[in-house]
Amino acid sequence: MALLCQKVRSYDDENTHLEVEKSLLIGLLADIGIYSAVKAYQAYTDEAITLILKLPAMFSIP
Repeated sequence: MALLCQKVRSYDDENTHLEVEKSLLIGLLADIGIYSAVKAYQAYTDEAITLILKLPAMFSIP
């Protein structure tokens, strides 16, 4: 996040005002959002794999 702030500041020193604390907080919130999305996707794929593994048992002929 610090590298991103430095890059933004390098474009225009006059019109860009970044507060370090706010940018770090935004970075933390973005990380939490990404983590939540990855966990939700993992749960979705785990559920799909479980369903796929149960399919042969559902169509077996007794």
